Amino acid sequence: LIPLRGEWTFLTKNSGAQGLNGCCGYKGFSRDNWGDTRKIQVPGCWEAQDVGEPGMGVPWDQIYDENSKPIRHKYIGEAWYKKEVGIPASWAGKRVWLKIGGVKSQGFFFVNDRQVALVYNYCGTYKYDITAFVEPGKTAKIVVQVRNDIPSRKGLFSAMNRWGGLYRDVELEATPQVRIDDAWVRGDFDRGEAEAHVTVGGGTGKVRVTVEGQSAEVDVVPNGETVVRLPIKDFRAWSPEQPNLYWANITLLDKDGAVLHSRRERFG
Repeated sequence: LIPLRGEWTFLTKNSGAQGLNGCCGYKGFSRDNWGDTRKIQVPGCWEAQDVGEPGMGVPWDQIYDENSKPIRHKYIGEAWYKKEVGIPASWAGKRVWLKIGGVKSQGFFFVNDRQVALVYNYCGTYKYDITAFVEPGKTAKIVVQVRNDIPSRKGLFSAMNRWGGLYRDVELEATPQVRIDDAWVRGDFDRGEAEAHVTVGGGTGKVRVTVEGQSAEVDVVPNGETVVRLPIKDFRAWSPEQPNLYWANITLLDKDGAVLHSRRERFG
């Protein structure tokens, strides 16, 4: 996993950039024709990093709360982010994913001048397969066009101010060809069990779930969700007074029992 938090190159549309032609109009450009750039931190909204001018916030027209509030800075429009990152040579033969935590309001994502994602939703973390767009052992260029001048799907987050930016983490991750695509765990209070839901991509095998030294193992359900139930010997329920939480270790095994992929999930 490579976290991409930290400094990115940043510019707004009115900063003199060349080759940036609005929504989905990215043609590819070198670092020499970006115009007047600056550095910005990701994750974070651009208002908190002195983008724009001080003034009153501009809300969307929401009848329940449409009064403006004074904010440090405001910028409504289009902005561009860029970061270059080395793809480890050890990632050869693996699937490479771009993971996006959150963008406001809309983001077009490009890897090495090729569009890989449009993120325009309410909330959630999404991943995109970029294996064909990067080469292990070489540098990849990631560019994002972000707009906050279009209607937001963030609900009350936009009642007072049309803020913008990459407000959650962006990451690169490498996985095996046969991998855990998704996993979540819940506690079954009535049965005193952990119930793990696992989706496997790229093949089959077995899923093993371990909680506090106790394990259960089942065959992968092809093209579906594998459910593993595991009785918890010392079942400690969650409550506001005693917020007990567990870690579940989820392991994907091949037919010979070798570990292919694993992850940890917190649950209560």
